[in-house]
Amino acid sequence: MSLNITKKDDLLIIELDGELDQHMAKSVKDRIDHAITTSFLKNVVFDFSGVSLMDSSGIGLIMGRSKTIREYGGTLTIHGLSPKMREIFDLSGLRKIVKYAEEVSQ
Repeated sequence: MSLNITKKDDLLIIELDGELDQHMAKSVKDRIDHAITTSFLKNVVFDFSGVSLMDSSGIGLIMGRSKTIREYGGTLTIHGLSPKMREIFDLSGLRKIVKYAEEVSQ
């Protein structure tokens, strides 16, 4: 799993690439949390264009970051879901707590 975090205007953009599973979730979570708390940006976009697999650890990671961002008064948006990832988001209930975006300018 690789992770690229950038700032654009009032957005923190988090690009994920690879498998978001129990082996990677903790280190990814720590890096994302650090970026969220130090960027002073409330609106976060997760770009899932490069994610090929996500297990329950990844679902927990998204749920936890969504809660944190809401506590800061911001929004979490998911971008670039493949049909397989969209199905995981829909079946897990993540669709009810995060916003989907079809396109995010980078």
